[in-house]
Amino acid sequence: MINLRHLALEGAIAILSNIVLLAKSEAQATEDVNFNGNIPAAIAIKVGSPANPTPSTSFSPNSTSSEAQLTGTADVILFCTTTAFISVSVPQRISVPSGFDDTFRKARLRSGNRMTSADIAISPLVIETAAKQGQAQGTITVKNGDAKSFRARVYTQTFTYDLQTGFKLLDASPLDLTPYLQFSPRELQVPGTDNRRIRFIVRFPPSLPDGEYRAMLFTENLEATFQEESGTNNGVILKTAIVPRIGVAVYVRKGNISPNLTAVNAKFTPKSQQLQLLVKNTGKASAILQGKWTINKGDKQIYSGRGMDTTVIAEGERYLAVDYSSPGKKIQLEPGEYQLSGNLEWGVNQTNKIPFSVKFIVP
Repeated sequence: MINLRHLALEGAIAILSNIVLLAKSEAQATEDVNFNGNIPAAIAIKVGSPANPTPSTSFSPNSTSSEAQLTGTADVILFCTTTAFISVSVPQRISVPSGFDDTFRKARLRSGNRMTSADIAISPLVIETAAKQGQAQGTITVKNGDAKSFRARVYTQTFTYDLQTGFKLLDASPLDLTPYLQFSPRELQVPGTDNRRIRFIVRFPPSLPDGEYRAMLFTENLEATFQEESGTNNGVILKTAIVPRIGVAVYVRKGNISPNLTAVNAKFTPKSQQLQLLVKNTGKASAILQGKWTINKGDKQIYSGRGMDTTVIAEGERYLAVDYSSPGKKIQLEPGEYQLSGNLEWGVNQTNKIPFSVKFIVP
């Protein structure tokens, strides 16, 4: 049975790529900025002079600002101070706030006080299925929310999830689904306010080892959206080219395989006040899981809540963010020993559960 995850999970990737800022100089640099879920943040991109065009890119969480709240519509604010040429690729994961039931997602870019929207929507954003007699198939819907038609190309690339940084595209992998994946069309034109379907089929040879094979199936616009904006002080005209691509994560399992999850330990970082739970997956299948947890200090409960959906890749490890504080309710963990306990939940309606209990120290 195919499991179509209609709510956007961390594995659902909306990518605004080839964001090009054109100015008077020819110096250039390229940086990738990665986001890690539904957290307030700002991205500051600074480029040096043409003689010294070394870029510095910072990712600054800010719990008191909602300027770059990464929610269902995935708004991103780019603060750019440059007289150089910079090409920025911004992959980001989208997580859904509670009660947000729109199955389609948009990739958007906010530049200053102006909004440019690439109104492309994909459903579903994650497909998990098991091959039967060596085959699996499915359908992806591409929706155009704009009145103007657009053309897009469709292609695939394998991926994984890194322990620290999360989603990562790969050039090659022994678990790449691409050699066994056929899809149609490879290029499509979607009229305004209309939709089109991409159909795919997977065929595994009998000799292929059992395991989970995966790939991102990208839909990328063939035409960029352009926006011009003048600098307030230096008079530089910034021309922004936005080429959105949205990826569907496709996981296909061969054989009788499943995740095998264990909570290893919890780590508290005093400087950022960040609490993370390390989860290890020794199984041959990935799990998109959610943590349900409580924090106790002795007999006193400090916090109780849920985490965001996080992918722990097959035979891999991943840190889960335990967001124990929010703008509406600030919690300061005092020095001492704490206990983090609860359940790791995954599967349809989080029916699979594994209890855990680990201790951590706040210095």
